[in-house]
Amino acid sequence: MRLVECVADPELDKTFPRRWGATAEILAREGRTYFARVDYCKGDPENPLSWDELIEKFHGLCHRRMTKERRLKVVETVRCLEKVGDLKKWSPLLLRNR
Repeated sequence: MRLVECVADPELDKTFPRRWGATAEILAREGRTYFARVDYCKGDPENPLSWDELIEKFHGLCHRRMTKERRLKVVETVRCLEKVGDLKKWSPLLLRNR
């Protein structure tokens, strides 16, 4: 981390908050420079996560609080949310102490 430096980019600031862009520049030891820019970070409405990415993120965030079986049930239900007749019957699955 002592080699990482975070700096504001005035060009990106000009478009904020319409865009939440980001840039990254890596200066390699051999002298090469690598640069990348995104105007819309992954997960923004303009650059949404795919279902698979969303599910992976959900599992990564919830694996310490929910069993795999429970997480899979949540994913299965969310995929077919329009078919859920009563959310009160399903929502307890999301509670921490279940």
